[in-house]
Order: sequence, then C-alpha cells, then structure tokens
Amino acid sequence: MTTDVPLFANLVNELLSTIADWAAYNTPRMFATGEVNFTTDFPTIYGLVQCRPDLGADRCQQCLQEILNLIPAWLGQKAGGRVLRVDCNFRYEVYKFYDGTSIRQLGSPTAGEKGNKNVTGLVLKIAVPLVSSSLLICVTYICFWKRRKPAKNLLCK
Repeated sequence: MTTDVPLFANLVNELLSTIADWAAYNTPRMFATGEVNFTTDFPTIYGLVQCRPDLGADRCQQCLQEILNLIPAWLGQKAGGRVLRVDCNFRYEVYKFYDGTSIRQLGSPTAGEKGNKNVTGLVLKIAVPLVSSSLLICVTYICFWKRRKPAKNLLCK
C-alpha cells in the first residue's frame, strides 16, 4: 500500500467523480465502473457508482456528489469503502469487486507524464528533421536561383 495518502485520496476522488459523471450523463442505467492503474508502488483502485434509474441525470450527479463529499469525514484514509443512500451509492476498493471490464479507465499521473514525454519526444524526432531538411532545401534553391545567369536569346541575332 502506498504511503502517499494525499495522492491516493485525490485519485480516489478523481476516479469516483469521473465515473459519477459518466453514470449520470452517459448511460440510461445510471451505473458505471472504473479503475485507476498505478505503478508497482501503488495498487489499482476500482470504483463503482450507481443511481436509481428513475432519477434524472442532474439529480443523479448531485446525489453522487453529495455522498462523494462524505469520503474525508466518513472513510478518512481507508483503502476502500462505500456509502449507500436510497437514491445513489458508490464503492471503491484496491481489489476488483465487480464482474466485467471497467467502463472508464484512468491512468496514474506518473504513467501519464511518462507517456506525454514519449509522445513529445516522438513528435520532436519526426518534426525537427522534416523542418530542418525543408529549410535546407529552400535555402539551397534560393541560392542557386539567384546565381543563375539569364539565358541569352539565341534566336534574335
């Protein structure tokens, strides 16, 4: 288990908020699952949120947000927990407690930053040589074009 409790708590909140929005606005079943994958130093967090299907999207999202706000007071720094209300509920754990694949998958900040550096590096490896060679070709063409002597008119003698 991680010793970085604030990071863990923030990622639990991010995961549950993301799947709460998904459940409220992207599915008629008002249900969503999700996970956040970490490096080997951190566990994977699994989450599930659900509202009564007869709630509207806005009421579902509001209900879920209200109970998500209870996490610091009721669940503190625990590695898992759940809050149940009549209209909505959520659960998160560091083990998979539901069947099937997760609807939403979030990456960890460390993996995301590393991935962005790889993408940026790849873009730079492709773009810099292309721009450099294009610039070199343009400069060479302009130099030869200016040095070119005008052709003499051989037909008009």
